[in-house]
Amino acid sequence: MWVLLDDANALTVYNGRCTHLGCLVSYASGSTTFVCPCHGGVYALADGRVLAGPPPRPLDQLPHRIANGQLQTQYTDYLAGASSQVPV
Repeated sequence: MWVLLDDANALTVYNGRCTHLGCLVSYASGSTTFVCPCHGGVYALADGRVLAGPPPRPLDQLPHRIANGQLQTQYTDYLAGASSQVPV
């Protein structure tokens, strides 16, 4: 799971798995992308959209909230390789 805080202090929470085959994506230090080391998937940091490679959809965002000063999220795994989110 990746949690991002933007300049407006808004949080975005992503499932950390590539939508292509489910490999774990990494932050490309010094860039504005997440990358999948297995098959060359590249995702935009700001919105998770696919910039390069074989992923069929953007990174999956997860619902979240702040309660009592703590981040809470509903983690869901989605079917890898599908063009839309299909919960596993």
